[in-house]
Amino acid sequence: MFKVLNVEEAQDTVVENFKYYTKVEEVNLENALHRVLSYPVAAGEDMPPFSRSTMDGFAVKAEDTFGASEAFPMILTLAGEVPMGKMPPSVVQGGEAMQVSTGSVLPEGADAVVMLEYVENLENREIMVYRPAAPGENIIRRGDDYRPGVEILPAGHMLRSQDLGALAGMGITRVNVNRLPVTAVISTGDEIVDCRNTPLPGQIRDINTTAITTLVTSQGSIPLPLGIIPDRKEKLMEALQEAVSKADIIIISGGSSVGTRDVTVEAIEGSENGGIFFHGIAVRPGKPTILGKIKNKPVFGLSGNPVSAMIGFLLLVKPLIRLMQGLPCHEEFKRKIKAKLKNNLPSTTGREDYYRVHLLKEEGEEYTAEPVLGSPGLISTMVKAHGLLRVPRNVEGLYQGDEVEVELLD
Repeated sequence: MFKVLNVEEAQDTVVENFKYYTKVEEVNLENALHRVLSYPVAAGEDMPPFSRSTMDGFAVKAEDTFGASEAFPMILTLAGEVPMGKMPPSVVQGGEAMQVSTGSVLPEGADAVVMLEYVENLENREIMVYRPAAPGENIIRRGDDYRPGVEILPAGHMLRSQDLGALAGMGITRVNVNRLPVTAVISTGDEIVDCRNTPLPGQIRDINTTAITTLVTSQGSIPLPLGIIPDRKEKLMEALQEAVSKADIIIISGGSSVGTRDVTVEAIEGSENGGIFFHGIAVRPGKPTILGKIKNKPVFGLSGNPVSAMIGFLLLVKPLIRLMQGLPCHEEFKRKIKAKLKNNLPSTTGREDYYRVHLLKEEGEEYTAEPVLGSPGLISTMVKAHGLLRVPRNVEGLYQGDEVEVELLD
């Protein structure tokens, strides 16, 4: 019998029962993109390590340029040039200027750079400055990015390209990150054949292994596809035993409905230290979703229908993968966009409905969400969709013109 929970209860059950201690590994920066830091990282030195110019021009004492204009230019003595990658030849004194390039060291004594286009070279190593420079203009000072001991990135931060660039600039080439969880994916069904094979009458190519394993990858987990298992309890239990020995999360696609040949629940409960938390969530599509455990590892039973399986994954497995990486798994981390609903959408109170929607946008207009209707067995409804529209369980439907939030699909 179904033990049906609402979506929030099901998500809470996942989080409460599978709070893992995340293991740590050290990786090179080139392998750290989108990985999650295990510990905070602090600066060990000034960044940048010296004050430098951000423009081609002339390093000056700003006060020597005050009042300069095209009508009344200031005349300064050229004290030399700073070669790129070299130290300045001397200190800038009052009434002097030193030619600099973008990125070159700012000479001691200077506190601003006048851009090249506001300067004219004269004979006898003199220049005319036609525009004043404010103190600090066109320069970056030593330590403007980071000073020694300042935290660059906190623990639990997902590393982005800009973060890795900052670490590289600090000379940090390896970081401690949370280990990626491994997710085993098992497809079940006597009628399912490998996607590389030509189906016989009554057979169908396996969609869910590819769809689910790529979803696993997109969320930062390492997929472990274990092939197609026939509708036999003993065969599924063998596959589960292998999955538990190799993976942190196990997903079974198919066999979650209540029927004479649906053996997922029996296989989970028949495994060593196996049990079921719930069988069914109040959602359409995806009602027959299962959450169980074997040896304290989560086992998800997703529908064999591709759309139901993918929505079950997004609702329950995705938050757990984020949690196991040390990331927040809350609603606000979903990518959403507001749109106007194009058609009326019916719903039934007591369950959440997830409609696939296609987004339209005329120039200068806001987005319109057009429902993509069809059976959860039709993968084409997901292919045509840009996102998912949730109708809450206490709402009987939505009306044309309503403003809605669409969760974007990757």
